[in-house]
Amino acid sequence: MEPNALLTKTVSHSVLAALRPLRFVKRGLIFTRTVHDVSHLVQIQKSMSSTKECIRFTINLGVWAAILDIRANATVGIGDAQWRVRIGETLPAPHDLWWSAGTLEEAMAASTSVTDHLLRFGIPALDALSSTDDLKRYWQSGGYGGIGDIQRDRYLKMLQ
Repeated sequence: MEPNALLTKTVSHSVLAALRPLRFVKRGLIFTRTVHDVSHLVQIQKSMSSTKECIRFTINLGVWAAILDIRANATVGIGDAQWRVRIGETLPAPHDLWWSAGTLEEAMAASTSVTDHLLRFGIPALDALSSTDDLKRYWQSGGYGGIGDIQRDRYLKMLQ
C-alpha cells in the first residue's frame, strides 16, 4: 500500500473512529464538530518532506467562530480558525510532534499514538474553548493560539 493510501485509509479512519462518538464529522482530512457557537477542527496535515516511501504528518487543532469571520457561507479550514495550534502544543511538555508511516504496521502504530494524543490532550484543549466567551477569556488572559497581537485585539473588539 502506498504511503498516501496508508495515511488516508489507516490514520484518518482511526481518527474518525475516535472522534465520531464526540460528534465530529469527516471532510477530507479535516474533522469538525459544532459546540455552542463555535466549531472545533482537527486536521491531519501532511508534511512537505513526505516521500513516496514514507509519509510524515502532524495534527492541527482549531476553533472557529462564525461571528468572527467576515466571509459569508465559507467552507471552513484550519487556516480560518481564530485559535489554531499543533497537537504538540497541548502536551504537558510542549513540542512539535510529527508521525511517520511507510508500512501498514507503522501506519497502525501512528494511528494508535495519534488517537491517544488527541483524546488525552487535543480534545481537552478544544473542550476548554467551546464558546466565544471561552475564546474571549483565553485572549484576555494573554493567550494567542496561533494568531498575532493585531488579530487577537481585533477579535476581542468584535466580541465586546
